[in-house]
Amino acid sequence: MGTWGVGLYQNDTACDVRDTWVEKLRQGAPAEAATAELLQEWGAPDDDPLFWLALADTQWTWGRLDREVRDGARRALAAGGDLDLWPQSKERAARKRVFDRLAAKLEQPPPAPRAIRVRGDVIDWKRGQLWAYRTLDGKYAVLRVCAFDPACGLVGAPVTELLDIVLDDLPPTGSLAQTGPKLARPNYNESGRYDFFDPQHRASPLFEPKVKRRGELPRRRLKKLRAQGEPRAALPTTKTIGVPWDTMDEFLPNMFDAGGPRLGAVHRWSLANGEIVYTVIERMRFPPTNYESEWQLGVLDCRGADLEARAIETANVCAWLIVFGFPPTGMLHEAGYRPPKTAVYRSGRVLRWDALPNALGELPLP
Repeated sequence: MGTWGVGLYQNDTACDVRDTWVEKLRQGAPAEAATAELLQEWGAPDDDPLFWLALADTQWTWGRLDREVRDGARRALAAGGDLDLWPQSKERAARKRVFDRLAAKLEQPPPAPRAIRVRGDVIDWKRGQLWAYRTLDGKYAVLRVCAFDPACGLVGAPVTELLDIVLDDLPPTGSLAQTGPKLARPNYNESGRYDFFDPQHRASPLFEPKVKRRGELPRRRLKKLRAQGEPRAALPTTKTIGVPWDTMDEFLPNMFDAGGPRLGAVHRWSLANGEIVYTVIERMRFPPTNYESEWQLGVLDCRGADLEARAIETANVCAWLIVFGFPPTGMLHEAGYRPPKTAVYRSGRVLRWDALPNALGELPLP
């Protein structure tokens, strides 16, 4: 836990508890549900007095103090909070005064519930709308709404088609109304998994981005465009793919070769010393609190030009790099593909894309 002062919220734990509970309310959760979820997520809050103190103070301030939370805070205060972590000094006395003020506050009735602006997962999707979606490569894919499916996901989902255009900036220049759908990768159905598609939709499948968990809708990455267009017909019997929003960044590259390199892609790098090394994309995401994408790259222990596909597929990962930002256009050269596995988060050197070639040259590779 990081601590930088004696104030109640001058530590990571209290800030995390406060921000998480308030964010759940902003996502549309009732106060009782937000509290129950936080208790479950925290695990064993009785072992951490700051959990109860921060949550009680936050709920009191917002006019939604739960009795169980109030009682937990009272027990934590009666036990001295975290005073045992503070030396016998001015800081300890100041910390105790913070606790005394909180104890007095909790004996008073909380104020009336404060209004909170809810950023829910519901959007008024309309047929013909165009929506720009910020992708992992820093550009914008364009979705056209064909219909609305009220039974898909938590709050219903739009039936969409991906347009055959990539926007570098918003608003777009020129009309998009006549832009047609983008074709899927030619080999996307090698396994026969999507044989259920209607024949007229096999070249460019329709899909439904859906909310599976509250707060999943990536609002800050979506922008409704002024333009509209006539989409394909989508009847209730039309076969589509349900795509949770939190997997959209994998779906677009894998299905349509759009939105950035796909998970499992192996890239070739030419180093200043003439060597050729390879990396594989193990994880990729657009963090909810960041406006840049994040990548976990595994560095393979194979090297050299013109490697066979088998050598790339069987190579071991000997190091990891965490890369932030959008890959510069033309920087990535796909040399192969390894079916992605469930990769764990790894620690590694953190850098930006433009520093990656030099970083690869500095690694003590086998």
